[in-house]
Amino acid sequence: MGLSSAVDERFQTGWLVIALVAVSATRLRLGWAPVGIGEALLLAWLVYVARDIRVALGDARSLQAIVAWFWMALAAFMTLGAFWARTHDVASPGAGRDAIAFVFAALFSVMAAGAMGRSVSTMQASRWMVALISVYLGALAIVHLVKPDAVTVPSEYGYRLVGLTQNPNQLALYLAPFPFLVIFLITRSRTLAGRVLLLGALGLGILASRAIASDALEVAWIVGVAALVLGARMLPGEEQKLWRGTWVTVTAAIVISWSASVLLNRFLEPDAQPEATKRWRPVERVLDPSAGKEFANNEWERKQVRTRLRLWHSSVQVVSLSPIVGFGPGRHAGADGAFQGDEAHNSFLDLATMAGVPGAVLLVWLFLAVGRPHRSMHDTQYAGCVILLTLAAYASFHLVIRQPVFWFYVLLAGALVRTER
Repeated sequence: MGLSSAVDERFQTGWLVIALVAVSATRLRLGWAPVGIGEALLLAWLVYVARDIRVALGDARSLQAIVAWFWMALAAFMTLGAFWARTHDVASPGAGRDAIAFVFAALFSVMAAGAMGRSVSTMQASRWMVALISVYLGALAIVHLVKPDAVTVPSEYGYRLVGLTQNPNQLALYLAPFPFLVIFLITRSRTLAGRVLLLGALGLGILASRAIASDALEVAWIVGVAALVLGARMLPGEEQKLWRGTWVTVTAAIVISWSASVLLNRFLEPDAQPEATKRWRPVERVLDPSAGKEFANNEWERKQVRTRLRLWHSSVQVVSLSPIVGFGPGRHAGADGAFQGDEAHNSFLDLATMAGVPGAVLLVWLFLAVGRPHRSMHDTQYAGCVILLTLAAYASFHLVIRQPVFWFYVLLAGALVRTER
């Protein structure tokens, strides 16, 4: 093999995480290229690890078996749904492209499930992901202050941070489990310097989340915080003390990051800044409602809610027309009715339109099967379950199962749940 097992593990882990972060750079993708640099790196990683991965479906508790059975069942229903859609002349125009995306996601998730915890270290992958996202967000913050138009896009209710992605919700997906992964690493850090760096990463993630302005991200974090607080009672006494002490530290970091944001914005005299720069004023808008009125278009926010509800309603109409097999890959919902080429912006409903009610049930089963601890709960399992809950909450507002980073987080959480004490 040429590399020792330890070096090879670090090599594979670093390669995987770098590729996953690079996948988000959709604005750098060439128009004529079918894949970007991130996808190319992931394909190369899959080829590299394929020599050591064997697909085993016998162990019903293993991550690889759970993911493989999920995809096989989903593919069966989607195939029948696609046939049904063609016979009724309602096939989605983008069905072929969606099918390719699902095949790539299935290949990546099954192979990554076999590698997670073996050739890919769970703890190293967690640290790498937090470190790379933190560096990425820090670079975006610097660019934002110098040339805000390069990393933001205008929307009906203000400028939103996108970085190198085409859609701010793509960046939000990377941040959905981020604070809870950071908190878990804080409990594992043995040095003061390590904890300070992690607290800085947490503060940076909080500030970036406000600049992204994703409602789905906010809901996911609310669910995660509720699970983190309420679920701590399930831990043994000593571990409860550890998590409570961590919460005190994290709360202090949040207060410091908010205070720093207010002071920074005052120092930079926001009224003299370009409109795009003002979007990086997350905390002031929370502490002082009058500070962010230029972005507070309540009418647009109400319109967005109404649009999302109409999309969900139309997706239910689609499902009612083919509840057993759906209509295959593609976008079948619409703000003004069924089959208008829109996503439902809800992974459970989107899968129901593609694979019938069984599609939504399969996704629920996936979260439950991956997050089911088989022994008494301890802090590592607890962290994995919280990450899964945040992903499930975020998935309720966007179609995410085609995204490799979603599967990385799911598998990482599953590996944490299966960690022995």
